[in-house]
Amino acid sequence: MKNLLSLALAALVLAAGCKSFDKELADKMSADLSKLEQLAPGFEKLGTDIGNIANLVNNVPEAMKTEDNAAYQNLLRMNTIMNQKYQASMAEYKDLTGKFQTLVANYSAGKLKTEDAQKEYETISQAVQGYADVLDRMNQRIEAMQTEYAKMSASWNAEAEQNAQ
Repeated sequence: MKNLLSLALAALVLAAGCKSFDKELADKMSADLSKLEQLAPGFEKLGTDIGNIANLVNNVPEAMKTEDNAAYQNLLRMNTIMNQKYQASMAEYKDLTGKFQTLVANYSAGKLKTEDAQKEYETISQAVQGYADVLDRMNQRIEAMQTEYAKMSASWNAEAEQNAQ
């Protein structure tokens, strides 16, 4: 009887101490982490595109860099805004990716209970869903800026040709 009670108590302690593992949750977390990590090349390209626009805007002829050149001033302002947004988005993206990688690793290693992992996953996954949209909107804005730059350059070149005649 004494051994039976000891065995029952040991089983109860073991059951309470064991952390449950939900394979479906682990698979969802891994899939979402993979989606998040797949955005990295898009963010890198976006950074390059923002740098390219900055170079174009900064290297226009000095005569275009006037306060009354609305197209130039708008591009300059938009480039500054895009650069700031990009820097903030990248910092958040890297932070979120790190948190997500840690969550997946800790849960897979049994360092977190399923309930705790589920709560943290729900918080993180809401932010993950928005990053593809952020990247898409920023790329659309870059395309619009490239179009505006092309229009501004064409207008400048046409005006220069007309003045040369």
